[in-house]
Amino acid sequence: MAVKKTYKPQEIKVSATAIAKSPTPMYDKDISPTLWGLVLLEGVAKWSTNSAIISGAVAIWKNSVADSTISTANYLTFTDSSGRYAITVPAQQKLAIKVYS
Repeated sequence: MAVKKTYKPQEIKVSATAIAKSPTPMYDKDISPTLWGLVLLEGVAKWSTNSAIISGAVAIWKNSVADSTISTANYLTFTDSSGRYAITVPAQQKLAIKVYS
């Protein structure tokens, strides 16, 4: 699978004076985004019966889960009422994921 490149959002500042001088309610501004080393990891946590794990903890470790506990996770998020979760993690890294109900 090809790796898609992601780009970091870039902050731009536009003064109220510049907008006031614009003949339309829109203002054009060129930006040059930079590569971002992050990716949005999203999914649905499910039991083996295929039902959603509601309000569960999703723990993520970089590289390995040897001797792992939920308190040593590098990243932590929670599932919603449909079992969905999403979290931003480093791209192009081996990740291990565990879900706790």
